[in-house]
Amino acid sequence: MRAIYRFTREENGLEMHRYWSSACPQCPMKTQCTTGDNRRIARWEHESVLEAMQRRLNLQPEAMTLRRCTVEHVFGTLHQQAISTVGSKDVMSYGRCRFVGAFMSMWNASPNEGATSSSESPLKE
Repeated sequence: MRAIYRFTREENGLEMHRYWSSACPQCPMKTQCTTGDNRRIARWEHESVLEAMQRRLNLQPEAMTLRRCTVEHVFGTLHQQAISTVGSKDVMSYGRCRFVGAFMSMWNASPNEGATSSSESPLKE
């Protein structure tokens, strides 16, 4: 039996849908599942997207290995450069403006060839 939709409300900035089942009073496993009259279920409005992503990853487990090898290494390198330039380990928790400022100072301090001067922006709108 499917859970019955009851209402939606915002919790901690997330739209949560609330459901509960009317089959609980007759269920022989009720004592193992809930102490209330009905089992109540909270579900984030975008949870189906996360479930679809998890299904794709289950079908292709090597995808996360590839991501770790290609993408996450780049973010780790940027994070370490930002820490050494800005001097704070909290770079990843900066707001957008503060992060862009830190990134720009890191970009301008870069000794690599092809780095732009401070008047040129590496970020295109």
